[in-house]
Amino acid sequence: MSNVSGYENYYRTLSKYATYTLGNPGTDIPTTYVGTFDTILIYESQGLPDFSYLGGWHSYYERNNWGVTSYSHLHLSQRYVLNAKQYVGYLYNKQCFTKSLCCFAPVLWYFGVRPRSE
Repeated sequence: MSNVSGYENYYRTLSKYATYTLGNPGTDIPTTYVGTFDTILIYESQGLPDFSYLGGWHSYYERNNWGVTSYSHLHLSQRYVLNAKQYVGYLYNKQCFTKSLCCFAPVLWYFGVRPRSE
């Protein structure tokens, strides 16, 4: 998924053919992309995003619009998960011990996001 303006209608059209859609620009997006997918992953990086990043302008929209994916964070606390639940519908954490050795049992927190009904 792109993170620059200009592809919104393309993604909206594609999304019409799916029950549930997930966009992954891996970074922040222009507000014009809100609604192009059911959930958009606004963070994909090593470590966990600060709540100030998750709260920002994203907090003006339903949390189910947003998800984050992170890697190499070995200690995902319950406190972080509960706080993140205020801002995002999905939190995915892949535990990596080195660049080439990642745990194949990632932690996926699903906060009750429901696919849209037809």
